[in-house]
Amino acid sequence: MPDSEQAIVIAGPVEDRPDGPTLTPRKATREPNGTLWFGADLEPTEDQVWFRIEEDAIRRMPDATPKARGRRLLDALHVWLAAGGSLRCGINRFEVRVAENGDTWIERLRW
Repeated sequence: MPDSEQAIVIAGPVEDRPDGPTLTPRKATREPNGTLWFGADLEPTEDQVWFRIEEDAIRRMPDATPKARGRRLLDALHVWLAAGGSLRCGINRFEVRVAENGDTWIERLRW
C-alpha cells in the first residue's frame, strides 16, 4: 500500500457519544517494515490517540473503505473503554490486532 494511500481514517464526532470528543486526524506514518501508525487529536482536549497496525492485519480487516476500517477501530476503542480502560492525558498508543476471521481488538502499548 503506497504511503499516499489512506488505509484507515478516524475522523469526526463519535456519533454514539454525544458528550465525547471530536477526532481530527493527524498525518499517518509508516515504519520501514510497512507497519502503519495513524492517529487523531481528541478535541476539545489536547490529548491524542494513536494506533499501530501491521500491513497484513489491514488486509485481514473485512471493511472495504478507510472510513469503515476507522469506525471498526473506534468500536474496538469503545469496547476497551467499557471493559475498564481509560485514556490518559497526553498521548495514548494502541496496538491493533486482527484475527484471521477479521475480529479486531486493541491493546494498550506500554511505552
